[in-house]
Amino acid sequence: MKISLTSILFPILLLGFAVTTTNCKKDDAPARDAFFSTYTVNENCAGTADAYTMQITTSSAGSNAVIISNLWNNGDQISGTVNGTTITIPNQTVFTTTYSGSGQLSGNILTLSFSITDLTIGVVQQCTATCAKK
Repeated sequence: MKISLTSILFPILLLGFAVTTTNCKKDDAPARDAFFSTYTVNENCAGTADAYTMQITTSSAGSNAVIISNLWNNGDQISGTVNGTTITIPNQTVFTTTYSGSGQLSGNILTLSFSITDLTIGVVQQCTATCAKK
């Protein structure tokens, strides 16, 4: 019985192809992707209500980093980090405003609790916001 090299290699290559293609799966999207949206915001700071829009977009600072635009309705862009359904706003100052806080995403609703310090007058405000994806 004569066995050719092709008759030996073909089944091995076929098996290798089958194993590599069946073990491949699409990577899950990063958790932060669920936060990417434009939001309609209803905010309350020290008893004063405000309604506006805010955006959360990608950041190049890391796989869990985001940019939050227009929190507190003043146009600033601040950084945040996402871990699962939680977003954290680390203490940071942009121009004359210091921000810090956190929030939770549930479906299309992001609930935030944060503090704002206006450095021009030294006033600290505790705020809550309910943000609905548009």
